[in-house]
Amino acid sequence: MAGISEKMLIQSLRELEHDGIVHREAYTEIPPRVEYSLTERGQALNTALLSLGEWGRDEHAPHRHHPRRAARARSLTPTR
Repeated sequence: MAGISEKMLIQSLRELEHDGIVHREAYTEIPPRVEYSLTERGQALNTALLSLGEWGRDEHAPHRHHPRRAARARSLTPTR
């Protein structure tokens, strides 16, 4: 993944596994392979976060609180 070191990714995944959010499946292959998937708890968290994400997009839409910013954003949008 871009923007995160392998060490931090592994640490984060281990914490999520410990918290019951993801399930880790290790395969005894050459080269070694590991897959992660959401647990039921992780799926429930994902559902809750989707609603939060929608709220954030709605609340921080440029036109909502700053009409001038919205007008400027529209003027900067490329046309085809």
